[in-house]
Amino acid sequence: MKVLIVTASAPLAPLEGTGLVVAALREQLGDRHDIRVLALARPEDRTADPAIRLVHPPASSRAQDALLLARWAAGGAPLRAATATGALAGPLDEELRTFAPDVVHVTPGDLCSLQARLGGRPAIAAPLDAWHVAAETRAFGASRLKASLLRVEARRRRAHELSNYPHYSAVVVVSDLDAQALTDPAHPLPLHVIPNGVEAERFARRADSVPRIPTAMAFHGSMAHPPNEVAAEHLARELLPLVRARVPEATLRLVGREPTPRVLALGALDGVTVTGAVDDVRDELDRAGVYACPMLTGSGIKNKVLEAMANGLPVVGTPLAYGGLDVRDGVEGRIAQEPAALAEAIAELMLDPGGAGARLGAAGLAYVTEHRSWAATARAYEALYEHAVAPRRS
Repeated sequence: MKVLIVTASAPLAPLEGTGLVVAALREQLGDRHDIRVLALARPEDRTADPAIRLVHPPASSRAQDALLLARWAAGGAPLRAATATGALAGPLDEELRTFAPDVVHVTPGDLCSLQARLGGRPAIAAPLDAWHVAAETRAFGASRLKASLLRVEARRRRAHELSNYPHYSAVVVVSDLDAQALTDPAHPLPLHVIPNGVEAERFARRADSVPRIPTAMAFHGSMAHPPNEVAAEHLARELLPLVRARVPEATLRLVGREPTPRVLALGALDGVTVTGAVDDVRDELDRAGVYACPMLTGSGIKNKVLEAMANGLPVVGTPLAYGGLDVRDGVEGRIAQEPAALAEAIAELMLDPGGAGARLGAAGLAYVTEHRSWAATARAYEALYEHAVAPRRS
């Protein structure tokens, strides 16, 4: 089968979010299907892989940004949808003509309006999360003006989803919560829940690693991603001082590329280190004693949590951090919402690394090894590809 994956994130290192899923599908399915990727590229992205076509969007200008905002204010498409689909439209037409795929896989949700260019070709959409929810949750805690604009953006995104998703044979999200957020009896969608996986062997703690530091806490991800920025601030400004009240030597390392000015400022706080991009995030996971993921906004499965669990780290997070995962509090992870409860759980694990910390880490590792393999994820996508093309084969 010839599969064209059209994506807003190239499957190139550093891999996160959508790019991670695309890379895993190529790895798992590439030996039995012809998979080609058409991807929006980051400025630094380059590849010699003939099966990946990168599209570098033209640099924006103030005039272009002003025009985009004016169109949005007048009731246009969601902001990211307008810019992303415009850059990919022409290259997509070329790929449809020259590669002639049997099925097209469009991901994430901000590209879903590309269905209008597919000419009825079999296609699935993989928004992975409920796109409009991300804007809704970012509105909480924002200034009054920003919150108002984000709520308008959320409504635009929801309308965008409802007008485009029905044209796909399947709409894939990573958790039941995201499926519930997209469910509307008046607008039924072909929803499928396919959780993300993790390369448990790759993230397993290496035998030659430096010893863990029980009082070292870690959090990683793209620090330009607004939900990660919010979580980093919450960790550094609210949770770490509470933890240090019980464990004075506790430290926090915020690991990830493109830290925003707000994240960089956290490095001035006592006990906080902002690393920026690192050569190998496994080095950071290997040395940590506790992984903290107090997500307050966002949606979907948190790959960072899967990676930390695969490393054998005890993980403490909010319910949102474990979205899409069947994790039980006190068994595979610690789950709490309030800052005091989160800090108490972190401190307990730091003070008992060989007992509670080791038990929680081992249970989390067993969970991801048994239930969150990329092979299972890929098989589920493959079944949807087969289902999409079946009507044309009959």
